[in-house]
Amino acid sequence: MKIQRLRLFSNVSIHTRMLLIIVPLIVVPMLILAIVGFLATSGEAAKTSVRYLKQRENDLRTIAENLPIRDYYFNQFYGLTDEAEVYRRGLERSLKRFADRSNSIEPIYTQVRYVDQRGSEAVKILYPDKGVADAGGGGYISSDRQQVIQAPFFAAVRTLEAQQVYLSPLGPTMTAAIPLYQPGEGTQAPTFLGGIVLDFVYPLQEFQRTKWVITLSFAILTALSLGIALLLTLNRVRHLAGVYGGKGL
Repeated sequence: MKIQRLRLFSNVSIHTRMLLIIVPLIVVPMLILAIVGFLATSGEAAKTSVRYLKQRENDLRTIAENLPIRDYYFNQFYGLTDEAEVYRRGLERSLKRFADRSNSIEPIYTQVRYVDQRGSEAVKILYPDKGVADAGGGGYISSDRQQVIQAPFFAAVRTLEAQQVYLSPLGPTMTAAIPLYQPGEGTQAPTFLGGIVLDFVYPLQEFQRTKWVITLSFAILTALSLGIALLLTLNRVRHLAGVYGGKGL
């Protein structure tokens, strides 16, 4: 069998023999490099979407450290309505400044809320459209505060521990929320103060488009590179085959 293969190979022209040897040495490394480059670039694109969601979680944890939330809760709990309202308005201004800064470069947040322990929206900052703006910079404090006790995010937040974050399923718009607790003393359980809720734009189509562009770019570049390399190889092999073939090799 081996002898038959050698005889078959010896009957092949020198031009074909050179192509059988050289072409795989060119094609295989180029394909390997293209695949490795594609996987590395796609991985970076995927990390970008993960970092985007992590930033939303970091924003929640930063807001959760806002002291007026605890002051508002305890003044409300002890029936100090006027004092609680002062802290509530201070929290409104604080959350609006945060959202205005976050949305100053590109629209991210569509709604920023503090929901109290009873599921009532105590603070609500709205950004219904990036074209809607006021003198403060992009959004407005809404007086249309509602009960959201039946909302999926609130039901989930009440079961979470401190610093844990709820994220809704991936989609063009998403909701992230974090519970707020006042640590208990001794054996006393922590007091649930409600939660901070961020409704934000998740650029799903942009991330998908980036992945598609990367795939298409690598496919085109690989095809062009292989095409040019094969054309040069064929031309060079034809020339060498003519030279050595004329010498009887």
